[in-house]
Amino acid sequence: MNKRFLANGFLGLATIGSIATFKMGGVIHHTCLAAMIGGCADWFAVTALFHRPLGIKYRTEILKNNRERLMTALVEYISTDLLSAENILEDFLGQELKVQIPIPKSIAQSVLDKAVANADTQIKIKIPAEIIESALKSERIRSMMLNGISNFKKEYASNGVQLRAAVMNMLGEDEQILKMLEGFLIQTVRDKFSVEVHEFHIPPESIDAMKQNLDSNLENLTFDLDVRPFLKQIVTKYHGEIPKYLTNYLNGISDEDLTKLVESKVDDDLQAIRINGAIVGGLAGAGLFLIAHVFEISFSHFISG
Repeated sequence: MNKRFLANGFLGLATIGSIATFKMGGVIHHTCLAAMIGGCADWFAVTALFHRPLGIKYRTEILKNNRERLMTALVEYISTDLLSAENILEDFLGQELKVQIPIPKSIAQSVLDKAVANADTQIKIKIPAEIIESALKSERIRSMMLNGISNFKKEYASNGVQLRAAVMNMLGEDEQILKMLEGFLIQTVRDKFSVEVHEFHIPPESIDAMKQNLDSNLENLTFDLDVRPFLKQIVTKYHGEIPKYLTNYLNGISDEDLTKLVESKVDDDLQAIRINGAIVGGLAGAGLFLIAHVFEISFSHFISG
């Protein structure tokens, strides 16, 4: 059953009960009255996190009014915990990420020349952003990264750390996390990685494939390329750029969309608070009434005796 519906049902029943038993009084009336008060108080508190209950501006819209502080804490936590360099390398990029991608003939020739000149497969070269972007956007790489994210989420969100589970819940589906990771990698490739010279190990089989295919008339040659070494260098060298990227990414979400996102992810837990408030309020009202009633009877006997 929908918890919001259940919470509203508890509040409605408590309100009807307190009105219907107003003239009767007694334990039922006080139970319903206290449950209504507790339910209303928790409804106001829960609603004030995201909206203005009853149009009241003071100390309401907590998420919106504290967005900057929340975003700062969230960015720091995600970049040092969820998207730490260790997690990205071992869990998201932990397996071989080999994919067929087209490489311009000029780049293949340059790689081959350097390898032959150095009599080694360890070469220094600038890698065009388009090559790595093409690999990152391939279905094979995306599928492998999604699988890594899915496996990591299960362990990450179930290891007893409540904050981790809350963050994972707020970030949403695996695709959303992949989008963030892809965005960081692609932006870093464009802005930093592709304009610098890097040293890479080119497997001998790739060198042989280049030699065999360079004589063809094709402008772009297709090679099996494991992009993990490239991505490992990106993550290791530029991990400090993640907070900046996350800040820009989260700032792109409007207040309204952020409110909807967070509210939708924690709504069941918040409605449970409302339900508990009504139940605890009702029990407290019944208990206080019974205590007062017993005290009243005892006091009456004491006076009359």
